Amino acid sequence: MTIDPLLLFSLRFTFALLAYALAARWYVWPRISLLAPAAALVPLVWVHVFRSVGGSILAPGAVGPGVPARFREMVGYGDMITAALALVALIALAAKGDRAIWVVWVFVWSGCSTPRTRSCGRCDTACSTSRWA
Repeated sequence: MTIDPLLLFSLRFTFALLAYALAARWYVWPRISLLAPAAALVPLVWVHVFRSVGGSILAPGAVGPGVPARFREMVGYGDMITAALALVALIALAAKGDRAIWVVWVFVWSGCSTPRTRSCGRCDTACSTSRWA
């Protein structure tokens, strides 16, 4: 039995998204809803500091040769930039400055580009013509 790789990826992504949503609803939200906004943002931003691991896609041999170089660069550098911005946002929150929330918003807004690079529509036709997913 063979499954289309895109369908398999979509199913895995959907189940992971559902699991994260349930975990957030049952465990995270009840705890952070009691905190002040700046304090509640800290654990949510911390998770993104470790997105630097996504930069490993840039290492030679980390992925198959069928993965387009442009896609690897978008994901790898995008994750590393997002991790750096998350660290800046954490420093701003720890400093309790007047603009800490503003810095977090810059991080959130700039991080929105990373998921878009993972959608095949942003990767020219490389994603639709390759079977590396």
